Amino acid sequence: MQTKFQEISEDASAEDISDLIVQWEWDSNENPWLHEEPLWAPYNKEHNDSLEEAYKQKQQVVDIGDYIVSLKDRLHLQERSL
Repeated sequence: MQTKFQEISEDASAEDISDLIVQWEWDSNENPWLHEEPLWAPYNKEHNDSLEEAYKQKQQVVDIGDYIVSLKDRLHLQERSL
């Protein structure tokens, strides 16, 4: 899993930031380890909400269905590959 960020202006107000919607994405290339150009795909709403909540709570690892996401290492792995 790689992450991409949209920068927020330093002079953005707390009100501006509180209205932001976060969409977590993953590199859906068949083999993302080849370092090709990332092919970003969004997580579904349930997984997106789980990831965002875990991030806010500073969790390092999140279990979302058949996948484990390491927020610390920024990896998205199938459980059976562990």
